[in-house]
Amino acid sequence: MKNKLAYLGFLGLLGFAGFFATPLLFSFFASFIFFQYIKTVPDELFWQNVRICATRSFFIFLVPSHIILVIALLLAADDNFYRYASAFAIGGFALTLGVCDFIFCASLSRLEAKERQSINDEDDS
Repeated sequence: MKNKLAYLGFLGLLGFAGFFATPLLFSFFASFIFFQYIKTVPDELFWQNVRICATRSFFIFLVPSHIILVIALLLAADDNFYRYASAFAIGGFALTLGVCDFIFCASLSRLEAKERQSINDEDDS
């Protein structure tokens, strides 16, 4: 493989574990989208775009994960709801991870589309 980002596509295989375990693992199927970068030749602009999208995704993950953690701790402290705390934390983190993966992929696709558009504009002139 020319691009090491494509190796993240193998995380999609964990989605098959959702058939035997918890359905939350189905969210790993979204990782198959990284296989589209197998033939992409990574240059400096590509890695800069990956850094921008990863930073954006990280900070979007940071806020909800702390909120989920605080709510799970509050649920665990209450005698009536302590049994729901772990399920809330696991589900919340899985949902947040899925949203962040989507944001990363959407941002990277948008930046690549802008790059292609600028290349086409240069070719037309």
